[in-house]
Amino acid sequence: MLENHISLMHGIKNPDLSQMAKAKAPERDTAEAKSPKRMAMDELGQGETAAGSDAPPAKKLKAHWKCAKCGFATDISTEFQEHIPRHKTDSSTYQCLFCGLCYTSHISLNRHLFIVHKVKEEEEEEEEEEEEGEEEQEEEEE
Repeated sequence: MLENHISLMHGIKNPDLSQMAKAKAPERDTAEAKSPKRMAMDELGQGETAAGSDAPPAKKLKAHWKCAKCGFATDISTEFQEHIPRHKTDSSTYQCLFCGLCYTSHISLNRHLFIVHKVKEEEEEEEEEEEEGEEEQEEEEE
């Protein structure tokens, strides 16, 4: 999971985790480690599921749209699109419509879109195709 984060958020394809500090979590008393809610459930006998204690916990469904600024999450695109403008500080910033983050330049936003969301703007693709076409013409003329 850490490798995925480093790759996604920092653009490092194959992170070398051997250089990371080997941090060990401090040992704690098991009663202290349990949350009050979990302790209360155990006392009531609700700590175990109907299938038994060996069954894995139910997997939470991940929301398709999640705001990177505040953590707001929804499965409905229109609801998310209504939410993200709340974080836009002023009209001079460029905002990502996929996660709500704001950038000071259009180039920064485009880089973010490409790296994080694997999205390339149509304008950029058209410009690249035009540039490639011009380069091919120049090579043919030489």
